[in-house]
Amino acid sequence: MSGRGGEEERVIYVLQMVQDYLTIADVGKLMHVKVTTVRELALRDVDPIPFRIFEDQRRNPLVHADEFKLWWDRNTVPYKDSPAGRNATVYKRSSHGTGH
Repeated sequence: MSGRGGEEERVIYVLQMVQDYLTIADVGKLMHVKVTTVRELALRDVDPIPFRIFEDQRRNPLVHADEFKLWWDRNTVPYKDSPAGRNATVYKRSSHGTGH
């Protein structure tokens, strides 16, 4: 039985490690942008998304979730301070038809 526990621990460790890293597609989903945009952000000269890859590997770079969060914090502003937030229309609930 002790062998089974060790195997389960290894599986949990691997699953946790996988959750700690994001692919280009994962980042695109989080940012609601195309993978082409993510690649452009990863290749830009100033503060690129810090994807890492083996030198002889051609595909599938990964970024650690903590590194991506730090990059995100450096490269974004609070919504309320953004042009989208400043131009957002706040809708009030209508009292029409409620009898008030």
